[in-house]
Amino acid sequence: MYKGTPITSTSFEKGVKVLRTAESYNYSVIFGIPPYDCGGLNYTFEPDFKEYPYIWPNWVNRSVFEVLNKADSENMAKLSIENTLSKDMEQIPPINIVYALKVIPETNVTMVPNIRSSHFSPYTLCVDDTGEELINSEYGKIIVLNSQMGFSNATIVKISYQNVYGRKDRLSFIDQDLILDDELNIVVAKYYCGNFV
Repeated sequence: MYKGTPITSTSFEKGVKVLRTAESYNYSVIFGIPPYDCGGLNYTFEPDFKEYPYIWPNWVNRSVFEVLNKADSENMAKLSIENTLSKDMEQIPPINIVYALKVIPETNVTMVPNIRSSHFSPYTLCVDDTGEELINSEYGKIIVLNSQMGFSNATIVKISYQNVYGRKDRLSFIDQDLILDDELNIVVAKYYCGNFV
């Protein structure tokens, strides 16, 4: 059930296909930026692990998540062995990783400008038939891949990624929202990327 509406098996199967599309897509095509930042705006398609832990994602899909998760896990294992031998367990940095996806199926979506912005320039909202806000571009960048401002029976995917390494060493926060049409083409993409040291 979603908002009191039963989800059919066809709808569920479509949701799985949407997730596969969202998780495998190369967002460099839409966002115009490679997946990794190895410090100092050194954008690249392949991370330089000599710079670890100072590797941040510019956007996230399943493969970017897996690369960064593997790097953190391998580093944690290495530090654990080194610090066990030296009996200095306090040198192991805490790591917190969150990768979450949410699918909102079969939704009619309309894009509207929000002219009552708290910022100097207006931003775009994507709302459903009831006026509920589904996507907000106040923070981040929104890319419309066709000239439509409304989509019937669209599917929305929300991707959130957070990675905290150490107490203040590295923080990454990615918020991506996608609208896919009935044929599973991405028609709108919004992302916000915050990377901090």
